Amino acid sequence: MPAAGRAPALRVAAVQADVSLHDKWFDATAATTTVPYTELTAEAARGGADLVVWAETAIPAYLLQDRRLLAWVRAVADSNDVYLYTGFPDARPGADNRPERTNGSGLFDPDGQLIDRYAKHHLLPFGERMPFQRWLPWLGRLDLGQAEWTPGLPPQPMTVAPGGPRTLRIAGLICYESIFPSLARQAARDGAQALVNITNDGWFGKTAGPVQHAEMARLRAAETGLPVVRCANNGVSFITDGRGAVLARAGLGGQAVVAADVAPGDASTPFVRHGHAPLAFALAAWTLAVLGATLRARRRETA
Repeated sequence: MPAAGRAPALRVAAVQADVSLHDKWFDATAATTTVPYTELTAEAARGGADLVVWAETAIPAYLLQDRRLLAWVRAVADSNDVYLYTGFPDARPGADNRPERTNGSGLFDPDGQLIDRYAKHHLLPFGERMPFQRWLPWLGRLDLGQAEWTPGLPPQPMTVAPGGPRTLRIAGLICYESIFPSLARQAARDGAQALVNITNDGWFGKTAGPVQHAEMARLRAAETGLPVVRCANNGVSFITDGRGAVLARAGLGGQAVVAADVAPGDASTPFVRHGHAPLAFALAAWTLAVLGATLRARRRETA
């Protein structure tokens, strides 16, 4: 039984499918994506998962325009009776009816229906979008190999409600969005009870990069008081509590199901309430104190 005054926990599982980046974008090797995600999600469901999380661009296509893959994702959620949050390239009609392509994600309910979406807000410069287009729009016409995706709105909570009093309001952070404290703080202030970071990280290979990236995501838990669920295609995947303590973890490389009971965080930390203001005030006070001491020392020298 949950402690008095605490909301019941949900069983959350992050699926680390370890799909090769050299295989996932080709039709001939599509099974390297569909087979592990199908099998590992079924394993997570047998372990009691209410919510299953897949990685950034786990679906290697514009999902909502690909009937075959969309039917597969819906069937996986429906047959396992789980909420499913996954990353995928997304496209919507934009200005002049031209499609706006995004690094997207979506939450499917246990009936396989897409009930909410989030598109990456803070895009990776050069890799996902040419920077400075706000001031120099013509930069977007330069093709240096970037995806040239459109930024979405800041993260907003999405509700996972498996039944009864159990609910969890999650906010997505895609890839390196997890390194920005301001995004996590705003999501917490908007009512998020847990942060879900989906990422690829396979581009780093077996280096220190994925580990460093993962450790930065843990800081968001300590700052906001919210649990963090991190699902990385090739690792590192983990689930933390609201203090950043790791409850379950899978290292770099290899397939795994990372599962833990996640209780809603209360987002009542000083950082959520005040942001960087105390630090800015302390730095300003320290700077003034140093300047004052320096001026007094010079006056004594010239006296």
